[in-house]
Amino acid sequence: MSDERVPSEMIFQPPFPSFSDALEHWAGDRPGKPALAGFRRQQDDSASRGTWVQWTGTWVQWTGTWVQWTWAELADRVRRRADEIQRESPQLLLQQSDQSVDELIESLACLRLRIPHCPLDRRLGSQVTENRVRWLREHQPPSGANDGIVLWTGGSTGDGRAVCLSQRALLVNAAAKLNAVPQDVDWVRLTVLPISHAYARTSDVGTWLLSGGTLALSLGQKTLAEMVKRVRPHAINAVPVITRRLWELRDAPGMRRFRVLGCGGAAMSSDEFNVWRDADVEVIQGYGLTEAGPVICSASPSNTQSTSTTRAACVGEMVAAWQHRLDTNQVLHVRGPAVMDGYWGDPHATSQVIDAQGWLNTGDRMRVDADGQWSVLGRADDRLTLANGVTIDPMIVERQVAGIAGVSAAMLRVDDAGHAELWLDLPGGETAAIGIVVRMLKHPRWASLGKFHIAVFDPPLDVSHGELTLKGNVHRRNVARRRFGSSAGETV
Repeated sequence: MSDERVPSEMIFQPPFPSFSDALEHWAGDRPGKPALAGFRRQQDDSASRGTWVQWTGTWVQWTGTWVQWTWAELADRVRRRADEIQRESPQLLLQQSDQSVDELIESLACLRLRIPHCPLDRRLGSQVTENRVRWLREHQPPSGANDGIVLWTGGSTGDGRAVCLSQRALLVNAAAKLNAVPQDVDWVRLTVLPISHAYARTSDVGTWLLSGGTLALSLGQKTLAEMVKRVRPHAINAVPVITRRLWELRDAPGMRRFRVLGCGGAAMSSDEFNVWRDADVEVIQGYGLTEAGPVICSASPSNTQSTSTTRAACVGEMVAAWQHRLDTNQVLHVRGPAVMDGYWGDPHATSQVIDAQGWLNTGDRMRVDADGQWSVLGRADDRLTLANGVTIDPMIVERQVAGIAGVSAAMLRVDDAGHAELWLDLPGGETAAIGIVVRMLKHPRWASLGKFHIAVFDPPLDVSHGELTLKGNVHRRNVARRRFGSSAGETV
């Protein structure tokens, strides 16, 4: 491989031996300080008899009962829940991921017992849930995967897989993220992303446990205004669709002490990046994948202050504990303690992404600047070759277009004649955005596209049909299977 960059120093020690040790430390050091806030479940159907915790197939609802527990109260509830789970002796705890405080207590109890657990996102629907539960029952985990968490990949380029991450991987990765973006013990971190996914699990839950502040649990946009008013957050991690809603709330009283906005899952547009920075909010963009814990790169407060306009397109520096190298196609490979144990029930797929020396092939083409800042060029297997012989990374075009007001998603492909074809998702019907896109693509920067077409998805892309991931990214394979061939698009 070319352009190999392997640091000589790999020693990185988290501040605590385990998450459970961190919890007990804060319970002793800050017993009366607020630790966790959120909603309770209506009922708890998560436990049953047998070697496996049974899955009922039904979801519980929030009661609307808001609770706030101190570190001492939280630790006590985790201990008691751990005692209950231990009496059941499960091999794997399947969790109803409803973003309640009860779910988080179950997760912390499993970490305490070193029992693997798998949160399943309720928004995926009963059929997907049943399929995933069946897969876990009928297949075996990778060797050594016996103490951490099973998280399903988002599947933006294919069907999701069950990723097994050890406690050590989660701990090291959370510590590395916290090292890049320090948090104060008096901070309130509002979680609006599902803790059944790697981004929130590490960057919200993991860093909170290690830093000793307060975590408030919510989910999505529906309760965002209420939650901002209720908890007055210092920091929020989000995806672009939620950051835009946050901007609408920027003058709300609950936003007065808001200081750090993390953005992952998809790139924030340059315009949005700059308006947040002008509002004295540090925008922390990053890069990673579930198989890596998930954080590989992260911006830091020290490098978000650059006046360079290219910083908006960067995902920061490599976080601690990673070795990295680029192959001849600029595909990033990483190695370190945060690499997954493997895919549950799929050793062949595991061997396709992790070689015998432990290097994880991310599948992403990357570029690193002289100052150590990384940029994502796109998925290696998504590169397009046009009729004029030009090869292009579609993500570069897609993320520019998706930053235009009215466009929620964009997908670039090549038609049968070898011409670029750009599909837009305009769920609000803002057709004026098409003219803006056309003017943008007429710019000399995009001259290599040559003749291109623009079309609008009708009906808009749908999460329930697997066309969008829960983070709002286009699921290219599913969209190609369901949509293309139905319209030739508008020639411009």
